[in-house]
Amino acid sequence: MKLHYVFLTFLFLLFGCQKPDSIKINELNQAISTWKKANLKSYSVTQKISCYCMDEFILPKRLVIVDQKVVSVNGSPIPEEELSVYLTVEDSFEFIKDRLAKNPIKSSIEYDDTYGFPSSFHFDMSEQIVDEEISYYFTDFTLTQ
Repeated sequence: MKLHYVFLTFLFLLFGCQKPDSIKINELNQAISTWKKANLKSYSVTQKISCYCMDEFILPKRLVIVDQKVVSVNGSPIPEEELSVYLTVEDSFEFIKDRLAKNPIKSSIEYDDTYGFPSSFHFDMSEQIVDEEISYYFTDFTLTQ
């Protein structure tokens, strides 16, 4: 009988503690490498968030990033306390790493073929929680001087 419990414990440990999807981790690492090789510090991009949030939060925003920091949104400077709402490419990579490490129920990630930045990503972290899904879309990427 003890052997039965040992076997069940082994199965639980084996399948209950899954590691993040290695293919997605490899794709992420390749995208980060492509982005770093491009050595881009300043650019503009349109960010759209899809979630069960307030309308103001999900409306598309045009971000200007200079030296890897968001300096304006829709042409206006933004208050320091609102900076965490907007993701730079580097922030996006960290967000994706964090979510993959937490073993989402569903995820999809697309990367730009030229520069490697995440052009879209979606995460559903739990089947038991309704409306916690979030998606980000980045379009109209433009290099700036």
